[in-house]
Amino acid sequence: MKLQSIIAIAAIWISSAAIESHASSNGNGKSMYPVGNLESSLAASAGQASVVAVRCEDCVVIMSMSPQDRSCNLTLSHDDGGEIIRVDSDDHDNDGLIPITSRGSVRISTPTPTSTRNTTTPNKRQINKASRIMHVLQERYGLALFVTGFASDAQMLTRYSAAHVAEHEHLYAGKAINAQTLVRDALSPRLRGATMGGGRPFGVQALVVGNSNGSTSSMQLITLDPSGNCRYWKGGATCIGKDSDIIKKHLHEILTSDKESFANPQNWSQALDICMRALLETVEESQNMKETPSQEIISELDAMIVFDSHLNSRPYSCGIITRDAVMKSFRKCYSEMKESKGQKV
Repeated sequence: MKLQSIIAIAAIWISSAAIESHASSNGNGKSMYPVGNLESSLAASAGQASVVAVRCEDCVVIMSMSPQDRSCNLTLSHDDGGEIIRVDSDDHDNDGLIPITSRGSVRISTPTPTSTRNTTTPNKRQINKASRIMHVLQERYGLALFVTGFASDAQMLTRYSAAHVAEHEHLYAGKAINAQTLVRDALSPRLRGATMGGGRPFGVQALVVGNSNGSTSSMQLITLDPSGNCRYWKGGATCIGKDSDIIKKHLHEILTSDKESFANPQNWSQALDICMRALLETVEESQNMKETPSQEIISELDAMIVFDSHLNSRPYSCGIITRDAVMKSFRKCYSEMKESKGQKV
């Protein structure tokens, strides 16, 4: 009798679950799943911008690709937060890097042509904009956060992370916090709490890059999705955001190629080329580069670098890769890509 009762109860439970599932699929009942609106949050997190990170011997290079059209870009707000200044070659380091000396949103310098009354030649200028994707949380120790997706969610998560870092520094007398600790104690619980708490999940994906507090050289790359799930990447590269699956495929092909500078990058310039090549291959596959002007692609690219504190000889841990260096890498990778495919540049 007991066995028959158990079987009967199980049959009733399965039948009710099937009815509930059928009703929820037709919009007439509640979903069996504890996570609501996750699909829309995932779509928002990968709607516009892409972020690629590549390791080399002494650093990690991070490149973002985000449309400049603010009417559709979820990762930008209406506030530029910058002023127009004149472009001079003396503004950049000889090695193509601009040191980041303060924490906060990375200020990206975008050249814009402006005409003058006294000359017919356009006067090169640049506008400094606070990035909505790249954020430095600890400039001394090389801890950075990269967020793609819904603008308000990205801003909230960035501020929450910055507050957690500030509290950690206050409690531990300015001691560095590594990427793993930030993700474990702050980011992942915050995302998971929003997802499982009955509210709307954050419409963002995040990448945390930081140094290890140990004695060995080990740059940390950790990604998070809207559900709060995190992944630790021990390989040479990873990415988040738009077309991330396609980018990962091209990163794997590039890193396992016969070309030595791709398979084993020794410096940030080679790592930048890998980021660039993966993004260009993705653009070629997803939207056909023949229909997209090169200047439009270049205007969407921004790059920065986080150095390994154990191997870094510079007085700074983070730096912006100059626009000239990005353009040089674009021309090189674009030419090589076309030649490899037997096309004219």
